Amino acid sequence: MIQIDESALTQLHQLQQQLVQECIGLRLIAKGDPCSGIKVDMGWTATQQPDDVLFRQDGLVFLADRRQWPLLKDC
Repeated sequence: MIQIDESALTQLHQLQQQLVQECIGLRLIAKGDPCSGIKVDMGWTATQQPDDVLFRQDGLVFLADRRQWPLLKDC
């Protein structure tokens, strides 16, 4: 399960409220590899892709491609 600090969740809620365009959630993208370390890029998205996995926490929606989910699920 992805763990997100309470202060980070508060900041993400505030950022989402300031968005001009509608979005459905925050897309997570894993970069790198397990040996050298995984880095996670994030960006607001207005669309859900067919292979996306959704994760909800405190009213926020996080999306990730199903193929990347094994790299992200324990961060």
